[in-house]
Amino acid sequence: MNKAVILAAGRGKRLWPYTDTTPKAALPIANKPLVAHTVESLKELGIDEIHVVVGYLDGDVRHALRMHPQIVFHRQASQGGTAAALVEAYSEGMGDCLVVYGDVLVTKDDLSRLIAAHRESSAIASVLVSPLDDEDPRDWICAHVERGAIARIVGHPRGAFGHRLAGVYALGEGAWSKVLAAPHSSTFVQVGQMPPVERELAQVIQSMVEDGETIPAVEAMRPTVDLDKPWHLLEANHVYIDLRSAQLEEDHIPDSAEISPHAEIQGHLVLGENVKIGPRVRIAGNVWIGDNTVIDNGAIIGANCWIGADCRIEHYCLISDYSVVGDNCVISHCAELSGMIMERVYLYHYMEFSGIIGRCTDLGAATVCGTLRFDDDQTTHRINSRRERPRRFANEIYIGDYCRTGVNVTLLPGVKMGAYSVAGPGLIVQEDIPSRTAVFVQQTVERRTWGPERYGW
Repeated sequence: MNKAVILAAGRGKRLWPYTDTTPKAALPIANKPLVAHTVESLKELGIDEIHVVVGYLDGDVRHALRMHPQIVFHRQASQGGTAAALVEAYSEGMGDCLVVYGDVLVTKDDLSRLIAAHRESSAIASVLVSPLDDEDPRDWICAHVERGAIARIVGHPRGAFGHRLAGVYALGEGAWSKVLAAPHSSTFVQVGQMPPVERELAQVIQSMVEDGETIPAVEAMRPTVDLDKPWHLLEANHVYIDLRSAQLEEDHIPDSAEISPHAEIQGHLVLGENVKIGPRVRIAGNVWIGDNTVIDNGAIIGANCWIGADCRIEHYCLISDYSVVGDNCVISHCAELSGMIMERVYLYHYMEFSGIIGRCTDLGAATVCGTLRFDDDQTTHRINSRRERPRRFANEIYIGDYCRTGVNVTLLPGVKMGAYSVAGPGLIVQEDIPSRTAVFVQQTVERRTWGPERYGW
């Protein structure tokens, strides 16, 4: 199998506010677009013919893959489902092919296991599935697996299921006729549910099962993360850094790096060129740091952090475990970060943030967020009019690209700010701020005469 198709045409409205300005496949995982991670894994497996189906903001996906000029792009003019996207990449003689959804983080080892199992079985198609564990099956397209094969696929079921589809398929030559004949209606749902009118690859696989085909189900041995909601970005970064940390056995420090003898460092360092780690810096565990970044004067870095290039991190700021800092960021003067910030984000002066901040965003001095509710509960989010309670990161704050906050803004647990938005000085943000919106406090001022006569003079 030397061909692969990556489906990267979708918009991903449920990932608001980040997909207002970036397609899901181009969102960063450890400062690299997700689709670039996928392409690199495919190439390491010897897959040299890679097709990418693009659509929404396709220029961002093309830019993310600009270092791979041999990729063949296909543009899907309108959204019509995963099978419809796959049809865009079809040509005569396509043959055996790996299909990977562009919004899924999956390891190279699990891709390899799926390919090997498909080759061994000679089946018309094979499917990678992930254990559901404590996830709600109503959030996913699920699979009932019997004796290592797909017995039934059900979309967002109400009952108990052991696996969900991981968004990775191996297709044989005989599968293409089924894909080309994919219906616009989906019937792999329970009675009373309302699927959209789309041509879905999951429906194609279910139809194969109903036609008597044996479809091997290969269980992923490593976590797979589908970027479907904002909190999945944090989850994907955790998973990716954990995997890289498990593989890290020694330091990687170039001669151009400068490390103060007065810095306290635990774990391994993976440093780019011209990195400077100054005095009174404390690093609690493994850390990856990009070119030309300066970490200085009492900065505290947690374990398993990923820091980009050309950053300044200094003056007793705090970065918590598993945080990701994009390129060209500044974190200074007692600022605190837990989570993920993308490129060109500035955090200054006694501010505190937990969650995700999009590109080119500036938080005003003393901007703080709360992540502990008075009822000690998790925030219920509304995603496309549906109420959802994430299993992790429910109380984090989610800020889109090109935003600003004024001084002394307070962000309450779970709120989101859309792209191109402003929260004015002193504002308490209690509910989501839509994209392209500025919100300011309406202040009432009372003036009175005052002076010595008030004190009896």
